[in-house]
Amino acid sequence: MPNYKIEGEIDFYQELYNSLDNDNKCENGDICLITNQPLCNDHIVLSCNHKFNYDALYNDVINHKNKYNMMENTIVKSSEIRCPYCRKIQNELLPERDGYKNVHGVNCFDAEQELINKSYGNNTEYIHGTCNHKNIYSTDGNEIKCKNKHVKYLPIDGNYYCHLHHHSTLYAILKKKKDKEKEEKQKAKEEKLKAKEEKLKEKEEKKKAKEEKLKEKEEKKKVKEEKQKMNECNNEILQSGCLQQLQTGKNKGAVCSVKIHKGTLCLRHYRLLEKKQPTDPSFNTILQMCNQTG
Repeated sequence: MPNYKIEGEIDFYQELYNSLDNDNKCENGDICLITNQPLCNDHIVLSCNHKFNYDALYNDVINHKNKYNMMENTIVKSSEIRCPYCRKIQNELLPERDGYKNVHGVNCFDAEQELINKSYGNNTEYIHGTCNHKNIYSTDGNEIKCKNKHVKYLPIDGNYYCHLHHHSTLYAILKKKKDKEKEEKQKAKEEKLKAKEEKLKEKEEKKKAKEEKLKEKEEKKKVKEEKQKMNECNNEILQSGCLQQLQTGKNKGAVCSVKIHKGTLCLRHYRLLEKKQPTDPSFNTILQMCNQTG
């Protein structure tokens, strides 16, 4: 075989053979045959043993099924996919994966969508028969029937319709399906929003309960501190003895300091206080103080 060298002294055919050898190496290697990137953990192995990363193969199948190619001789069914490397047909679809939309004929099979597709591409001929379109009643109550006798089969509902009602029925069914999907989507959105609001409300209630618990804890702590302070004060009084000022004797004017009997007074001064007449202006105040601290 003659050598064809181009600029740079490069042998064209030799480089071509080398690329074919590289392709064979790639086929058996751990790389995606679409992107030439290393295979991920979620890679797919087709029945022809060719390996692809899921993302690359998913996009390739969508692109292949949505675009018409005049060079294609084989029609790929909705339940089949084609290997992008060797073009061998595989009689199963890609598995469903999280994060990837389910697409009919790619990673799922939707029987209803299949009927819709067949209804759009329905090439059956019109035959003589009766249009199954639902009867419409006029204002005077008389029944109006479709008089067209040339009818065509509609796969989506299994009935025969004339040319006019064939298209209108298909449109009505598709509109109903679309409205239902829209309603379900709106319902799911509202439920999601409601769940979010409930979660936020629950969070706020927990926060409020936590704040109330903390407030209650602080109040208990405050009461405990006040009680402790009062006990310390009482202990201090008890330790210091009677607080009554002596009125006679060599220690006149000094504090009694004898062991407390009740309140801030020793037994002697407490009895003296009780003997005093209520007319004494200090009687009630001192007695009340003794009873409170006693």
